[in-house]
Amino acid sequence: MNVPRPIYGTYLGRVQFMPRLLLPISLLSAFLVGCGVSSVQAAPTPFQSAPLFSPSDLSVRTLPNGVRAIVKRAPGTPTLSIQVWVRAGSRYETDKESGVAHLVETCCLRASKNQPTRSLGEGGLAGALRKVGGDAGALTSRDATFYSATVATQFAPEAMSALADTLLRPDLSEDAVDESKLEVSDDLARRALDSVASASDLAYATAYSKHPYRRSAWGDDETVAALPAAKVRDYYKRLYVGANTSVVIVGDISFESAHNLIRQNFGTLPVGKEAVRTLPPDGPLKDREAFRRATLVRDAVALAWRSSPIANPHDVVAMDTLLALWREGIDPSLRQKLIRGGPESTDNPPLASAYEVDFLTQRDAGLFLITLAGTSDKEAAIKAVTDEVERARKGSLSTAEVNHAKQLLRAQYIEQAENPAGQAGSLGFYDIISSYQFAVNYLSLCATVTPADLKRVAQKYFAPSALVRVELDPVKAPRERPEVPRPGDPDIVPASFKGHHS
Repeated sequence: MNVPRPIYGTYLGRVQFMPRLLLPISLLSAFLVGCGVSSVQAAPTPFQSAPLFSPSDLSVRTLPNGVRAIVKRAPGTPTLSIQVWVRAGSRYETDKESGVAHLVETCCLRASKNQPTRSLGEGGLAGALRKVGGDAGALTSRDATFYSATVATQFAPEAMSALADTLLRPDLSEDAVDESKLEVSDDLARRALDSVASASDLAYATAYSKHPYRRSAWGDDETVAALPAAKVRDYYKRLYVGANTSVVIVGDISFESAHNLIRQNFGTLPVGKEAVRTLPPDGPLKDREAFRRATLVRDAVALAWRSSPIANPHDVVAMDTLLALWREGIDPSLRQKLIRGGPESTDNPPLASAYEVDFLTQRDAGLFLITLAGTSDKEAAIKAVTDEVERARKGSLSTAEVNHAKQLLRAQYIEQAENPAGQAGSLGFYDIISSYQFAVNYLSLCATVTPADLKRVAQKYFAPSALVRVELDPVKAPRERPEVPRPGDPDIVPASFKGHHS
């Protein structure tokens, strides 16, 4: 979803940040809401204005080579966050390059000129930062690749130098690329075992026919294995340039000191060309379905609708509010229906063992996803979701519900922005797909959301005819139905399968 809420954690063996509001309540860390318990457990306190991004604490400059330097002062904070955002992701890949952005990220993290890989996994960016007691992070999404360093303020020069070496001087030799491919293959194998992640990938592949969002940011084994090192180096040279890079520093540091660090370390990036890549719309969604058997512990069903792009900020924040309503807090409305077996009785068995609501704001229209895992009655669980969506479309959400959702959204945005890493994540995430100003104005936009806005947005995006439904079943339960083609294959299972699910 989307209030940029940076979430740090280990996912598939890699430390990652995923700004999802209410993230952002994606990338982007683990998506499952275990047993339906959401991440916010307490009722929100009344919202009070918090100048998270006061203009007097922000300084934004553009270096001669195009690097965007964003600095936010955070007096009194013991740690400092440096984040580098690069406009390099699956949106900027061709079909034959699928996964190259993630492979470049893996190579960069693994070893660079002054931070070679050593035995037992030492070396690279993480090893360099461990020497000064810091942490490293990285993530590739559809729109961008992100690298971070969190250190005590006095080690800002060392952290900036390590990040610059990682991004400006990575080891992209034949051997290094081959070794990184093995790491990516392991990542992909683990991701394939994740019901929710796999369902999300299949939903995107089904919902889009031409737009590069149809491809996973992780790529696939076959394409990644076939990538020549020369193509990896070419992608790096095209995308890792000043015009595609934003460097964000948040901490107890002066503007001049921070800007000098950025200029000294990233001022030598080649200018290059901004990866704008204006893409034609993929066309309106029509009822689509897909089915696949996979090696999974439990089944998964994903229901998806096309979501708002960043260009429509009021729609984005309204969707974030719906996300908060259905996912966050002590007892969101969907949890009552899915985990408690129905709103009128707590004696009924759960309709699903877990569910996830996800919406990540992207440069172009992405997906609003509701994923169910471990269903006891698949059709009843799906109906519970579509009934709740229809309630929003009819304008049946009460003012109290909407205000509560807004309160949750505000509280989580403020909570996630209480530390330098969270603030840097918000600023960098939005700057690379639009402008850091979206993070600055977020709370103001949230305050304007009304019940009428939620009805309008639900009607605009969540039409029953625009629903994508995908299913993943464990291999142990075969079904008499052909598997859906993968991205790039000519056809997607037609909507004629609707109503033929067991």
